[in-house]
Amino acid sequence: MSASSRSLADAIRAFDAQQLAVLLRARPDLTQPRPLDLSELIERLSARASTLRALDRLDAWHLLVAQAVAAWEGGGDPVDDKQLAAAMGLPDDVAAVDRALDGLRQLGLAWGSPVHLTQAARAAFGEHPGGLAAVSPTPLAPATIDEALRAVGEAGRAVLDRLVWGPPTGTVQRADRAVTRESAESTMDLLLAWGLLRPIGPDQVLLPREVALRLRGGRLVRQPVPTQVPAWQAPTSATGASLPASLVDRAAIGSAQELTSHVVAVLDDIAARTPRALATGGVPKREMGTFTRLVDDARLAEFVIGITRGAGLFTTRGGLLMPTTGLDDFLDLDAFARWLLVRDAWRSLTWWPADLDAAGRAPAEEMTGSSASSRAASQRAAGQRPTGQPESGAHGDAPTHPGLPTSAALREAAWDELVAATRGTAVVADSLAERLSWRHPAWLGVDWPGVARQLVREAEWLGLMAFGRTTGLLDATRSTPDPGFTAYGDRFVLQSDLTAVAPAPLDHDTAALIGVMANRESHGAAATYRFTPASLERALDAGWSVQDISEWLTTHNESGADAGLPAPLTSLLDDVARQHGKVRVMTLGAVVQLDDPATEASLLADPRAEDLGLIALAPGVLGAAAEPAELVAFLRQRGLAPVAQSSQGVQITTPPSRRAPAPARPVAPPPVDADALAAALLRRESTGLSPEQIVQALTRAYRDDLWVGVDWADDNGATHSHTMRVLSMGSGVVNLVRRAAGRLSLPVTRIIAVDIPASADAPPMRGKPRRTRESAARCQPGAGPALTFGHGGDTGGR
Repeated sequence: MSASSRSLADAIRAFDAQQLAVLLRARPDLTQPRPLDLSELIERLSARASTLRALDRLDAWHLLVAQAVAAWEGGGDPVDDKQLAAAMGLPDDVAAVDRALDGLRQLGLAWGSPVHLTQAARAAFGEHPGGLAAVSPTPLAPATIDEALRAVGEAGRAVLDRLVWGPPTGTVQRADRAVTRESAESTMDLLLAWGLLRPIGPDQVLLPREVALRLRGGRLVRQPVPTQVPAWQAPTSATGASLPASLVDRAAIGSAQELTSHVVAVLDDIAARTPRALATGGVPKREMGTFTRLVDDARLAEFVIGITRGAGLFTTRGGLLMPTTGLDDFLDLDAFARWLLVRDAWRSLTWWPADLDAAGRAPAEEMTGSSASSRAASQRAAGQRPTGQPESGAHGDAPTHPGLPTSAALREAAWDELVAATRGTAVVADSLAERLSWRHPAWLGVDWPGVARQLVREAEWLGLMAFGRTTGLLDATRSTPDPGFTAYGDRFVLQSDLTAVAPAPLDHDTAALIGVMANRESHGAAATYRFTPASLERALDAGWSVQDISEWLTTHNESGADAGLPAPLTSLLDDVARQHGKVRVMTLGAVVQLDDPATEASLLADPRAEDLGLIALAPGVLGAAAEPAELVAFLRQRGLAPVAQSSQGVQITTPPSRRAPAPARPVAPPPVDADALAAALLRRESTGLSPEQIVQALTRAYRDDLWVGVDWADDNGATHSHTMRVLSMGSGVVNLVRRAAGRLSLPVTRIIAVDIPASADAPPMRGKPRRTRESAARCQPGAGPALTFGHGGDTGGR
């Protein structure tokens, strides 16, 4: 940046392509929508809203330097880096101050040398930046201030100490009363008489700037902050410190697979029962108890419910909790892909545990709901202002706008810290809290220790940490190979104690079937199932025969089909089978009513009748184990025209769905190539196209068959930018084709700029039709009062 810049605009125009790209990456709001030129970019970055976003992204050191500059400029003197460093309590670290000032210049928050904050940045720190008032009309001399302080004594000093670090205003009754040093009867009278407090209204006084600085010892800030992010603290426990990274990663993968297994278990339970939801859409306390028993931990159950809903795998529909269509796609994924989906959902998760709310606890049934009270609890836990409550006032050491981070922003901040750490770094909650608070000082009111404890807990559940250390899963992406997730299997070890132990995570179908025959005892990816009389009766009730159960268990026995079943399991199965079925209750999925005995006989003789479970119940009445929809399809294949009816005789047109539509996911705007945009803005600034030059550029693009960047305004005045090729021109209208977006016709007057790439000096494409000299002449500017191109206003298609 040029030291001779007279304004922010001059400073930005002096940026080279690299500096401009750094600015665009650091302030992404400037790129949406794309600025057409540097003038528009400068106007945006000077705006209050964009400036506040940029200040929100500053770390504690840069924010403190910006505040100190604002406070210094309030005195009317140019900023000197050495004096500024001394006033910040860092006289020996001028280099750190210089680096911070350069950083503010790169972000477009300051410009020039000596440095100047932008008007919007200075205003963000309020009327009294750093707690200092503006320059007094008649400042007191240092000797006068010292004499006055001796005169008011300790009592007067105590009053001043309450205002010295800001805000510098206070309320005093009859502050504008006439008082002299001789007539002063109280401490307040003395303060007013000596000028240590100055009345600025009938009931308001101000601590003059020179008095505050004298009391502070010339300091602009109460205490300095670290100039760099605090280092990670040493671990408080040696657990895992001596383990090799490979074992730590294996433990992390185990935790990750355990979490995804909990997700599947909860979804299976929701799909099987479709429990009722609260009127607010939340999960009732009774259901949370069920989910807690599934995962064996109340906090983990809340997290699983939150992340599963956040991933769009279940939702509330018709007052019921239902899995979405995304569940089937989720179950088709391998273990690593399932975890990636869960991890990505975590990074944007808007749920926060309500019991971490220090301002007020929400009822347990609202922990995962969407009610106003649960949203408020989540917002307060994350240091946010609950919706509908007034914003807090100005903060003494930060900009006056409220910093309200979302829970997704907190998780993304934690993710950035963990990813930036060296693999195997010991992470404790206190250290994470210290680093996050330094990175995000504008996030006001956040309970960083509580937030950090929750984030560390979630990172361990996800496998991003294990044994208190960061793991290799932080580097995993969809394009990296599987880091070693265990493939799903269909085998288990049958033991003589009536248990089945899965040495590896079971695939969904196998886990569902053995879950019918046995009760799951352990929680996590690898599972233990116990056979009991009740569980075996459950399998027999589901239609399994003793032979079916024996054959299925033998097929999936890790010891092989020749090993057979353990004797205790065989005995238990025989005992249960002897008692089972003495009283028979037939389960039917559907009943078929027929009038033709011949049709009835043909249906029973069909080879598919056994698969459908067709049996004759009475003359003209058949029972089937199949669902009505499956039976209707079978009858239609037989050439019949069946009608599905409910038990009350009402016709059924569509079977009820067991899946709810997946909720719509917000679509993020496409990423902007900051380097390309910076180059285009500088190229456009250097060319400064006039209307005639725009016509010439379009003519050249048509002649040489170039893809060019075109900026234009629509009917509403909104600006757009796209890569296009000119198809034809005529009568003041240009016909273009947008890359991957179709054709577009624009009046030439709507086109703001044409950006011809630097590679346009290459020869035109072969096969391009050549226009006549007469046609080319008509494309030149100034040929007539109207813009006319080609013959009859159109040069034809390509």
